[in-house]
Amino acid sequence: MVILGGLPRSGSTLLSALLRQNPDIDVTPTGFLLGMLEGMRNQWTASDPRKAWRDQDEAQARLHAAMRGAVAGYLGAARIGIEKSRGAFALIELLQEVVGEPPKIIAPVRDLRGCLASMEKLWRANPEHSGFGAGTNIGDRVGGWMATDAPPLGTALSQMRDAFHRGAVGNVLFVRFEDLTANPARELRRVYDYIGEPYPEGIHDFEAVADINREHDAIHGPFGDHELHQGEVRPVPEDWEEYLGPVIAQQVPDNNRWFYEDFYPERLAASAA
Repeated sequence: MVILGGLPRSGSTLLSALLRQNPDIDVTPTGFLLGMLEGMRNQWTASDPRKAWRDQDEAQARLHAAMRGAVAGYLGAARIGIEKSRGAFALIELLQEVVGEPPKIIAPVRDLRGCLASMEKLWRANPEHSGFGAGTNIGDRVGGWMATDAPPLGTALSQMRDAFHRGAVGNVLFVRFEDLTANPARELRRVYDYIGEPYPEGIHDFEAVADINREHDAIHGPFGDHELHQGEVRPVPEDWEEYLGPVIAQQVPDNNRWFYEDFYPERLAASAA
């Protein structure tokens, strides 16, 4: 089972578009498969029929069989079906129980200041349709977006951190947004190697990426979140001091040292200099 989901504003839409250039691969829009599996487990656990079943091992085996059927049916349209979802870090152990092996999670990450600056730009462009709330000043907006249970960034970040604490990320492929936009061919080869597929020469075009927005931003938000830059893959300016201000730009790595120590140790050292 392959899942694409990391931090918001970190290249998951771009990576989806690149993978979908391969006709053998389908990446769902942000899906409900993981939530459905979690719901099946929770409903079965609380149900009287489950409690009444004398052989609990058989009950669990049948539940897992039903879950595997749901996975196969949902992802079975393409030879390689990939579920796009940010909920995988909270469900790694459940997914391993269901499929019998650790799920393969492709997790885009990005300097958190880049995520926040990108969200701030979306808010400024569409304040009346921003999604995920906003405060009256940049400090309030950043604080709201980074709150532990605040979608999209705070929740994704806290679930990722908890998975690190549980020791459950050993089978995860992290893809840094900065590396993906600077060298997409190299990063895409890493993805193919991770999912156990040969890299298809001549299939991927990094100079003409085009993909329609298959997700309604009024639901997932913020407005413009799933719009993809059409054309050449290229690095994105790191303009967080302009959009966040120097104080917040310094506070973000200071307050999230675990993240920078794991993914951007060179930037943590630079910010402390």
